[in-house]
Amino acid sequence: MTMQNLDLIDWRMVGFASLWILGLAMVLSALGFADYRARISNRRTRQVLRRPGYRASVHGGLTLFCLGLAGSAGTWWEDLLWGCLALAFAYSTLVGLRNPRSGPGARSGDPADIRQRQRLAMKPGLTGPMQVGGRGALDLEERLQLELDYIRNYSLARDLAILLRTPRVVFSGRGAL
Repeated sequence: MTMQNLDLIDWRMVGFASLWILGLAMVLSALGFADYRARISNRRTRQVLRRPGYRASVHGGLTLFCLGLAGSAGTWWEDLLWGCLALAFAYSTLVGLRNPRSGPGARSGDPADIRQRQRLAMKPGLTGPMQVGGRGALDLEERLQLELDYIRNYSLARDLAILLRTPRVVFSGRGAL
């Protein structure tokens, strides 16, 4: 292949096509594996898909899919539509509380604990108030209080602040056990 033939390839479109193909592959593999796990554990696929690992895979794949389509769209409104969908999927993947089964008192089975039920009503994400507020250095009551405060004072600005603080906290190791 000569250099002249390489100039005929629109590498930008190849890159965006790769994004949406990769995103679609991620979504399909997560759905297929969730279906397999549901069958071997005698549960519904929907129950398995509610677990954070599957949710992050599906939403991450949908984010890549939308970004790929936004980059290869023909008109400005298609770019805008796919870009907004990509932002929505990325946002819903990144911010939230921890896995409900790993929280303080989550295995206690005490349904009377109203604070715990409020906390468990939130969908989990990859980062959250407890992760940037001290992680393992906090006792169980402080963790629960941080998460309930997050639920009561929920806002986009607060989520953006959590997202911006997360890399610094992760790389510094502050609060890690």
